[in-house]
Amino acid sequence: MIRMTAFWMLLLFALLAAPGNAPAAPMEFLHFSADLPNGWSGEFQDTSDNGVERYMLVMGVRDEAEDVYRAMVSVFLLPPLPDVDKGGTGDDLAREVAEKFAGMQVDASEPRKEGRLWTFTGEPRTRTFKARAVTYVNADARNVLVVICQDPNELGAKQVFESLRGLTERGKELLGR
Repeated sequence: MIRMTAFWMLLLFALLAAPGNAPAAPMEFLHFSADLPNGWSGEFQDTSDNGVERYMLVMGVRDEAEDVYRAMVSVFLLPPLPDVDKGGTGDDLAREVAEKFAGMQVDASEPRKEGRLWTFTGEPRTRTFKARAVTYVNADARNVLVVICQDPNELGAKQVFESLRGLTERGKELLGR
C-alpha cells in the first residue's frame, strides 16, 4: 500500500514539474510587458533618437537548435510613415496605416477594426519567419504601433498578444491597455 501511494505521489510530482505545465512568466521590455510561456524568450532594440521613437520587440520560441523560430510575436513602435496623410486623425489615420501594411503582405485580408486596433491576416514578406500572421495596427500623429503574431503550430502567440500591456504612456495609449 505504501509503495502504491509513493508511486502515485511521484507520478503527480513529475506531472506538475513537467516543463509543458509551467505557467507563463511575466517579462518587461521597456515600453511593453507580456507573459511568455515556457520556452519563449524576448529581446528588444530601442533606437530612438532626437525624440523619434523606433522600437522593436521580438518574442518567440525557437527550435531545439535555436536557429529557427517556431512562433513569434513582433512589436514595432515607429515614427509616422512618410507617405501617409498626416492630416488624418485617430481612427482614419490608423486605418490608413493598416491598409498600407496590409498591402505589404502576401494574400492580406481587408483590415477591420477590432477594439482599439485595426487587424488583418496575411503573410509578411520576410525571410526571417515564413508563416501567415495576424497583424494589429494603431497610429496617431506621433507613432505607429504594429504587432505581428505568427504561430502556425499554436505554440502560444495568441496568449502572448492577449497578455501584452503598455508600460509607458505611449505603449498604453497605442495598445489601449
